[in-house]
Amino acid sequence: MTREAGITEADGTVNGKTVFDAAERGSDEAVKVIETYTDYLACGLANLINGLQPEVIGIGGGIAKQGEKLLAPLRKKVEREIFGGITLPRIIGCTLGYKAGLIGAAMAGRR
Repeated sequence: MTREAGITEADGTVNGKTVFDAAERGSDEAVKVIETYTDYLACGLANLINGLQPEVIGIGGGIAKQGEKLLAPLRKKVEREIFGGITLPRIIGCTLGYKAGLIGAAMAGRR
């Protein structure tokens, strides 16, 4: 069904960018995929926030390139799920994107 919805890349693969692109073109299936993804991510982040109460959470990986298209609805969902009295931390996209883990590992190896 993803092929018919125009979500796949030319080689048949699907990634975060292809789903957001398809949603912008009006694909209901892509919108549903994004809704489900952000629901699960919000649940996980709310659990993290409720337990650890961080000041900032950085979202990395290729999906972070979607910027506010991802982060704005994610913040709203997280805010609805955190415990009362807990301040919503800043939820931002990591500036290093999908390379963050690689760069972090390289920096750790320099010690």
